[in-house]
Amino acid sequence: MKKHKREILKDVLVPIGVLVAALVIWQTSAWITSAKVTPVVTFSAILDVLKENVFWRSFGATLLRALIAFAVSFVLAFIFAILAAGSDIVSRIFSPVITALRSVPTMAIVLVFILTVSANTTTILVGMLVLFPTFYAALLPAAKGISKDLIEISLVSGASRLQRVRYVYLPSIGPAAAENGIAGLSLSVKLIVSAEVLAQTARSIGMMMQTARAYLELERLLALTILVVVVCIIIDAVGKAVLSLLF
Repeated sequence: MKKHKREILKDVLVPIGVLVAALVIWQTSAWITSAKVTPVVTFSAILDVLKENVFWRSFGATLLRALIAFAVSFVLAFIFAILAAGSDIVSRIFSPVITALRSVPTMAIVLVFILTVSANTTTILVGMLVLFPTFYAALLPAAKGISKDLIEISLVSGASRLQRVRYVYLPSIGPAAAENGIAGLSLSVKLIVSAEVLAQTARSIGMMMQTARAYLELERLLALTILVVVVCIIIDAVGKAVLSLLF
């Protein structure tokens, strides 16, 4: 238990320490260069943004898109990783598909989807197309590492497919799936925000950033960026803390 507490504190305190160090360097640089945008100015802009109802509505919409893209991608990757692990034919079929998905430029995907579907759907699809091959590549080795003996025992005992997934595949892939899922969730938030900026999605953090850029509101743009980073850090820290308690 003490070890878990130390790991949790490490996961929480290390990002905070890095953030404090970055702020000190930023403030020192601002003093030296006489820059107008300082940590104090940016912090004031963050407080102003947090008071706005439009921010919370946009943040909720962005987070919802990120969760949808994450959930669909993760479930599909989990299913296809299990199928590929149990069949060489499926694995060979998926190998070039995954390679192609990982090679397609994100900008090109956004431009194509903008011309065919709504901006809201575009952001979710972009997130899925980036996350799915990432999850698949991470889960496939874990799925292939499942004991063949366990699979044979489950088949001999007459276990259904759902029972094999629940009692054989999930316990074996669980740790790898949980670890990659946590990393993927914060990645999903960053992907969705980037896609929102490019697609100019209404009611989104990305659109707020685009508007701040258009009006040359640098401190507001930095405030929004920092808030996104903080959210991703919190997701990683909480996720790692939960993992430390579970495994």
